[in-house]
Amino acid sequence: MINYNLKYHKRATWLFIFHLLSKVILGSELQLEDDQFKRLVFKHFSDLKVLDIYGVQIFEFKNTLSIQVDIKAKKENLKDTIYQTYKSLNSLSDYYFRKLNNFHIIYHFEDNSFPLATSADKDCLGRFFTKKNESFSNWENNCLNTGSL
Repeated sequence: MINYNLKYHKRATWLFIFHLLSKVILGSELQLEDDQFKRLVFKHFSDLKVLDIYGVQIFEFKNTLSIQVDIKAKKENLKDTIYQTYKSLNSLSDYYFRKLNNFHIIYHFEDNSFPLATSADKDCLGRFFTKKNESFSNWENNCLNTGSL
């Protein structure tokens, strides 16, 4: 049973890699479905080895498409962690087959204190990360919404 699952996983991984390479070679735009995109986000944050990722959810609410990522984070360097996670998620969102409107990241801390819930609008993230029209403090003050759960 384990060998079958391992073979299936390897075969699925190679098919996915082949799919990605064919998109790159043919020059077409890569667009991922829900499960593929969630795996990409999971893999990206897991590869950073700085953060533990608990989960990724994509949901629609009031005609807007949102993504929520739950991350285990350390309180030290939290500002840098927030910056890096939103920057990464903004870049990765270009590969999703639909336009994500809102990003929600919940930071869970090791000391079991209340999690920090953050959110940002995709358009505001785009102005900051893509066009560099806004300073970090301006982005933090005008784009980033924070609160505890």
